[in-house]
Amino acid sequence: MAAALLALMPEEPESAPLVKLPVTAQEFAGAISIAPETFSRALTHLEDDRILTREGPGRYRVRDMERLRQAAAPPVD
Repeated sequence: MAAALLALMPEEPESAPLVKLPVTAQEFAGAISIAPETFSRALTHLEDDRILTREGPGRYRVRDMERLRQAAAPPVD
């Protein structure tokens, strides 16, 4: 889910970029093949970790770009 949010950002993001979903959260979850509840829980986890904050429906402010990139990286075995 973190990778999907990163894909919505410009190549050269500002220091605390705002990510806007192009569709509703439910539609976005379906587009990335996860349940809306899973999407919501993942966002809550990112908020709890202070990686991002919700700024309204479908709007998220990235507070820690490096940690968002780490969350998006595939696990190393």
